[in-house]
Amino acid sequence: MEILIGIGFLLNRALRMVLLAFTGLMVGAMLTFVMVPEVMFEGSNPLLITVEGGYVAKSVVLLFAGMVLASQLQTSMPRASPRARQEVR
Repeated sequence: MEILIGIGFLLNRALRMVLLAFTGLMVGAMLTFVMVPEVMFEGSNPLLITVEGGYVAKSVVLLFAGMVLASQLQTSMPRASPRARQEVR
């Protein structure tokens, strides 16, 4: 899945779908902090992250990078010129 997402980013094709899959992947990776906290943290201290926890924590940075990419997408459809609207009528 990660390879397909990376190829999607490189080819700049179906970027909305790629960003959706990317977001799902990153959120899923961060769920391990909730599902298996004993592997992510040393002892009961939430400030001491293990190596595995650090690997998963990078997902937060990647998720924000994906949000920056998503903010650059055009959100509106291109509008038809007034002349084209008259021809349709």
